[in-house]
Amino acid sequence: MGDEDDAGFVGGRKACGRSRQGSAGQQAARAARQVLAEEQTERALATVYLLQTAFNEALAAGAEVPPVDPNEPPRNRIKAQLLAVGTSTRLGPDAVYAVVGEWGGLLGAIGVPRMPTECSLRRLARQANELALQLRRWADDEPSDAAIQARAIAQEAERAGAQARGEIAIIDRYASAPAETIATWREKRDTLRALVVRLGWTLNGWDLCAARWRSAAQGARDEQLRAVALLLGMLPQPPELLAAPAAAPAPSWSW
Repeated sequence: MGDEDDAGFVGGRKACGRSRQGSAGQQAARAARQVLAEEQTERALATVYLLQTAFNEALAAGAEVPPVDPNEPPRNRIKAQLLAVGTSTRLGPDAVYAVVGEWGGLLGAIGVPRMPTECSLRRLARQANELALQLRRWADDEPSDAAIQARAIAQEAERAGAQARGEIAIIDRYASAPAETIATWREKRDTLRALVVRLGWTLNGWDLCAARWRSAAQGARDEQLRAVALLLGMLPQPPELLAAPAAAPAPSWSW
C-alpha cells in the first residue's frame, strides 16, 4: 500500500470514528430530549389532576360554578375551576393558579392518586418489588452461593419498595385535602419538597438495578450470575444528608 493509500485509509478510519461518535451523540441527545419531554408531561398531568381534585372537593363543599359550554376553549373551564377552588380556599384565582402549578411541578415524578398514568417514581417503587420477586424465584432454582447474594439483593429491594410506598402514602395525603394544602401552601411547601426529595433518594439507583436484571434474565445462566454479582455492588446507599432540590418549573397554561 502506497503513502497515498495509507493516508486515505487512515483518513477513512478517522471519518468512521467521527461518524460513530456523532451517532452516539445524536442518540444521547434524543434520549435526553425524551426524558425532558416525559418530565414535562408528568408535571403537566400532575398539575391538571391536582386542580381537578381541588375542584371536585370545592363542588362537594357547595361551591357555585357558572355553567361552561363544553364547546368553549379549555382555558375557560380552567378559569371556572380556579374560581371555584378560590372560593373554598379564600384565595384569588391567580394565587390558586400559582400554588397548583408549583405543587404539580413538585409531584411530576410521583403523580396524584387515581391518575391514569403511572409516573416514574411510583412506577419505580413497584419495579423494586417486582425485582425482589424475580430474584427470589431465580434463587430458588440456583444451586450456587449466588442464591444467597440474590436473596440479599431481594431483601434490600423489598425494603426500598416498602419504604417508598410509605413515603408516597404520606405525600398523597396532601392531595386528599387539596383545599387545605392550597390555603396553607407556604407552611406546607418545604415539608412536601423534603418528602419528595427523600423519596427520590429512597429509590435512587433502583432503576439501574431493575434494568440490569431485566437484561440478564433473558440471557444464559452465566450472564445472570454476573448480573447478581454486579447488582450486589450496585446496591444504592442513601446519603446521610439531603441537598435541597431545585425548584421545578410550573407548567405553562394559556388563559
